[in-house]
Amino acid sequence: MPKTDFFSQEYIQSRSEQRDSCWNWIGQKDKDGYGQFRRFANDKWHKAHRVSFESAGNKIPLGFEVAHTCHNKSCVNPNHLITCLHVVNVRMTLSKAGGKWERAKRAADVSVKHDKKGHSMSATSKLFGVDRSLVSRVLRQGI
Repeated sequence: MPKTDFFSQEYIQSRSEQRDSCWNWIGQKDKDGYGQFRRFANDKWHKAHRVSFESAGNKIPLGFEVAHTCHNKSCVNPNHLITCLHVVNVRMTLSKAGGKWERAKRAADVSVKHDKKGHSMSATSKLFGVDRSLVSRVLRQGI
């Protein structure tokens, strides 16, 4: 039986399904929704979008991330992927979040100010209509 080249575009395409112009990873995903797989030869987890980007002949400079221009975390289409610094990736994500981002910032402010009064971040985020993880991200990044 021939060995599978996990780092080829053929493998990436075989583990994805095409929807519109995105190639959605149908294999395992991490807790954040990014495609991933593990090669047992080295027992290391690999992000599917990063492997797809590199297997298409692209390089990832040191200190850069691979970002989705389509804002679809499960997409592995190398034409939808770019390299950028973390701060640019965050800004791209925030621009997609739009009004939710502003509400998350307000919820984070309320959460910090009222934390000692027993208000939970979950309750505060529900009050502002945003996901708790977005409020947590605002607090972690100090934005």
